[in-house]
Amino acid sequence: MNARIQSWFPFSIQICLNGREWLGRQMDRLGLRYQRRDNCFPWIDQTEKAQELMDQQLRTSWPSTLDEIAHRLNPEHDAMLAPFREPYYWSTHQSEWATDIMFKSAESLARIYPTLVRSGISVFGSQDVMRFLGKKPHGNFQGEVVSHYGHRTEGIRLKHNLKGNSVKIYDKEGSVLRVETTVNTPQDFKVYRPKQRDPEGPCSWQPMRKGIADLHRRAQISQASNQRYLDALASIEVDRLLGEIVESVCCPIHWKSQRVRPLRPWAKEDTTLLEIISRGEFNINGFRNRDIRQRLYPGNHDAHTKRCLSARITYRLRMLRAHGIIRKVPRTFRYVLTDTGRQIVTAVIQTQHIPITRITALAA
Repeated sequence: MNARIQSWFPFSIQICLNGREWLGRQMDRLGLRYQRRDNCFPWIDQTEKAQELMDQQLRTSWPSTLDEIAHRLNPEHDAMLAPFREPYYWSTHQSEWATDIMFKSAESLARIYPTLVRSGISVFGSQDVMRFLGKKPHGNFQGEVVSHYGHRTEGIRLKHNLKGNSVKIYDKEGSVLRVETTVNTPQDFKVYRPKQRDPEGPCSWQPMRKGIADLHRRAQISQASNQRYLDALASIEVDRLLGEIVESVCCPIHWKSQRVRPLRPWAKEDTTLLEIISRGEFNINGFRNRDIRQRLYPGNHDAHTKRCLSARITYRLRMLRAHGIIRKVPRTFRYVLTDTGRQIVTAVIQTQHIPITRITALAA
């Protein structure tokens, strides 16, 4: 880490802390074997133990730890501010939370990384980015979602920005795939705590603050963002042929003693349905019959029409369940995409955004 102090009143202090450097020193003390390149670890002998050490960092008593650093920077702080003895108020200016996927070789990562980047920029829309960062899309949203990629010294980086916060992916030191969530505007997230003006009152979901009191919640949100992004990337097939992916759902099957029609992936009716069930806001809590009806058949309908439309959607949801594309959440009326379903949906939607000239070039 590094720290610097402002040499005039109020003697502000800025501390930059590197969790990977901290982990390296923790492993050195315990005698764990590892390889290190710059700010990542391509290989660790005991990854589970290393993860436990990283988790211990979250249990740090930050006020006392940071106060100790401040005392080392300015041992005369109390004397200079006497008789007030005003302590420091610590806040997080910016946090970066990274999840590293270690590959056995640089060649293994290089083989799939270009496909991940191309798919990330062409398939992940603004609503997907909002989902990754824990935001539910709605009509009152005020902001801009920007996705871009750029060539860096280490390789190509794909980054998605949303109102000062971001999630990005890049290849690190050849054999490490890193997904990283950066939080600059924490007030866009929620933390379960009492109100600021009533610290002894009941807890409720309040905007997250920059103060270190919400640092643990910030880590939870960032890890969830990384995990959602990795789950989305995991649905991108690199080696399998498109025909192999969709072949199983293009044939009629029997499910619960009844015949179920095949899926028609490139027919407008089924393509629209697949695009709806893969919307970002549904990947967190799932979707209901009503959610699909409102998007397939918008507008005001009388009660009889709503029942007819709901019955039509029930038939189509049954088809998706029979083909293993979705599954029902137990004890609810909600459905979520299966891993197989995510692969099929991603493959189908991806092909809708590839120009015919590129397909011809690939075939050649």
